[in-house]
Amino acid sequence: MKKTAIFISVLFLYSFCFSQSSKNLKQFIRGNIQDKISSIRNASQEENVSISLMALDFCLQNKAVLEDDRDLDALCLLSLLSLPYNYTDSLSQDEKAEFSEKILEIFNSFSDENVRIAVLNKISSGKLDSPSFVELLNSFLSDDFQNFSQDFYKNLISASGEIGNEQTFKILFEKYRDDSYKSFKSELKEAIVKLSDNSVKDITDIISSGNLSDLRFIFETIVQNEKKTQVFRSQIAENILSASIYITEDNSSLNELILLQVEVMKFLAESKWTRGSDTILKFYNLAKNEYTNGIMNTSDFCIVIKAVSETVPIKAVSLFSDYLIELNMQKENDADVQEEIVLALISALGAIGDKNAFDSLLSVTYYDYSDEVINKARSALAGLKW
Repeated sequence: MKKTAIFISVLFLYSFCFSQSSKNLKQFIRGNIQDKISSIRNASQEENVSISLMALDFCLQNKAVLEDDRDLDALCLLSLLSLPYNYTDSLSQDEKAEFSEKILEIFNSFSDENVRIAVLNKISSGKLDSPSFVELLNSFLSDDFQNFSQDFYKNLISASGEIGNEQTFKILFEKYRDDSYKSFKSELKEAIVKLSDNSVKDITDIISSGNLSDLRFIFETIVQNEKKTQVFRSQIAENILSASIYITEDNSSLNELILLQVEVMKFLAESKWTRGSDTILKFYNLAKNEYTNGIMNTSDFCIVIKAVSETVPIKAVSLFSDYLIELNMQKENDADVQEEIVLALISALGAIGDKNAFDSLLSVTYYDYSDEVINKARSALAGLKW
């Protein structure tokens, strides 16, 4: 008796759901536009997708006749919004392409901005990267943002960041450079970062021909972005360091340039980026010259010394040993030698532990340095590997 009651209850529930589903579907097919809107609002989770897709087809079929009809716009918008956020995840490639073409046609057919924004959101959530869509977005991006509302243009940028190509990256970067687009800086920055993995050539081109502002932007948004791979970030950082060597800045910007160079060196050291030895050694010689001429301060040059020892340790031994002997000679001639630099060189050579540093470290102990320097040199000598 109990089992029979349960069966009857389940059967009643199924019959109720089926009848409700049929009711909404019938209302959509038979009704006017307002009835169709109502049927989507009342649709169950199971029937939501099928009715929403039918509604989109209806909108496309009747757009030419009804033209800019507000009710048709509302139906189209509701149909797009009713589709689940992850709707395209379960589709096959062919189904995804078909859906992509459908909403592309909607975007081109409907001028209502709410409808177009809904399409852009579907592009972003489904990553519908069809060539037609990318071309369309690039075309809209290239247009003056003043021809659209801010909300539309922000959604346009976000969608472009999800499916864009190298051309998209170039357009977005030019917009970011343009001060008239400052109200879109956040969206532009996020989209540029998303597209950066597939835009390495464009990034290196910007770095090689860019200015200090461009280098700083790329360093902060891409190199310091921990979501990117370490190798990718290090390659970009090395390119920034290489380009910075050839940038000529006036006195007002020189400190900013040196600050960027030191930050890049610290990053490369933390990454143990040994592949960039030529660039790193070239920068070391520049930094040494800047320090000698009073352009780079002592603290920054110490950071450079440490970074060089961690990225190109073997090649650094002869450089540091020669410089240490040079400073010893200055000490012998009663010149003012910064012991902070001497300590940095000793620490670096001691950490590397190469026996070829023996002579330069030993010579330190023969000069009138502080006890701290002498003791540091002796400790480094004791730690050399023979």
